[in-house]
Amino acid sequence: MKKIEADNYKKIQIWRLLRDVKDDGKSKTLSWGENGSSGTITAGVSLVGPEKYARLAYSQTDNEGKTTDFDYKIPIAETPCKFGGTRHWFMCPLTKDNKPCGRRVGVLYKAGDWFGCRHCHELTYRSKNMNRRDKHFLIFKAFEIGRKLENLGEAKRYTY
Repeated sequence: MKKIEADNYKKIQIWRLLRDVKDDGKSKTLSWGENGSSGTITAGVSLVGPEKYARLAYSQTDNEGKTTDFDYKIPIAETPCKFGGTRHWFMCPLTKDNKPCGRRVGVLYKAGDWFGCRHCHELTYRSKNMNRRDKHFLIFKAFEIGRKLENLGEAKRYTY
């Protein structure tokens, strides 16, 4: 089964969210829009206290016109950095095969109703689907031409 490319879905990156929402408890409205469709989501972050989380609130309208409101928290984990400070991660809130994922990720994708990691949504990157030789065709061509030039330099004349 071919996986769907993650590049086509809405995403939230933890570093960008933390950059935009500097004060604890403050929320930010994120917007998307292309090809005639648009959407907004309100995202807030709380990093004080024992419970660290991002709170997402958004509405979604299906093809029949029924609107569903979503408001849920996504746990945030911290890991220490080598030279001091901490790095923040989303903990995937989805379940797969009746088991909570809980994977530590930097980006959550919205493929369906909920935001989750690319593994739970079975997404891949466009670069993973590209043919490796086609992707680096110009580099291989340059090496091939370089080899031919080196071989031309080795031609020796024994008589003049």
